[in-house]
Amino acid sequence: MTNWSILLVEIRLIIFELVREDCHFNSDPYGRAGYASVCREWLPVFEQRNFRRLTLDQERISGLEQFMRTERRRDYLEHLFLCIRLDEYDCTICQSLEDDETTRK
Repeated sequence: MTNWSILLVEIRLIIFELVREDCHFNSDPYGRAGYASVCREWLPVFEQRNFRRLTLDQERISGLEQFMRTERRRDYLEHLFLCIRLDEYDCTICQSLEDDETTRK
């Protein structure tokens, strides 16, 4: 296997751009996570994209502090989405249409 650092800069840039612009790049939010670990040269670019938008739920919120442990990662964050899963409940009255009087209230 060829070492990334011995490739010509021009070739590395071509490869890097192909990976960045790959049509599958944006379709799978977890698919690009591994790109940041290819080499130190790729880390800041892919980390910036990986940490720009985060979606958390109840299970992942406890790990947020560890996940965002560096100031650099925190600086990348633009949007934080919190998804709250509610327990299922039965509300048979909610299934019927409201009458005009209720709608006007």
